[in-house]
Amino acid sequence: MWRWIPSASLVRYWRHHELREPGEAIAGIAVEKAKRCPGAPHFDATFMRGRGARGRLPIWLALLMPFIALLSVFGLTIGFVTVLWTLHRARHPDISFASKSDVAFPLIVFPAFLGAVAPALMLLNFALACIPPLRRIFEGNAEGVKWASYQASMSALWKVARIHVPPALVLALPGAVEPWASYIRPRSC
Repeated sequence: MWRWIPSASLVRYWRHHELREPGEAIAGIAVEKAKRCPGAPHFDATFMRGRGARGRLPIWLALLMPFIALLSVFGLTIGFVTVLWTLHRARHPDISFASKSDVAFPLIVFPAFLGAVAPALMLLNFALACIPPLRRIFEGNAEGVKWASYQASMSALWKVARIHVPPALVLALPGAVEPWASYIRPRSC
């Protein structure tokens, strides 16, 4: 069975400061490194505090989060593709999924995936915040970490969504409308 084995410096720091969790030791080491190197960027300390916060998550939640994140992203991607394919079927009712052009499918799927990432993570963040025990875990975990709070993460995801979603929709629209389909004769069996 796999187990996390801490480094010797982490164990020394952990024992010296009588900390209860390894995440507190990781954050403490990052702060000490930042104090020793005042000219160094503070990204290292912020990054290490974030790693410490992830280390304080319950193991079941830490293992479950990547799966639910991927599930939400792929779920919203399937929703976008369904809406775009419905638009395609409304414009070209005689073209089936099997007889579509080779360009239309990638033009629908890939931009839909890129445009779905940030909104899906926002929806997931909102859904997890609606569950009170998980909200308490995340709020307690975000203390002292710069961009880990609910408001800060939603604000950052909103900025990413404003940048990624409009170009993704503009790129997916030609695949859904497929203006060159009228020049291509549908394949007959």
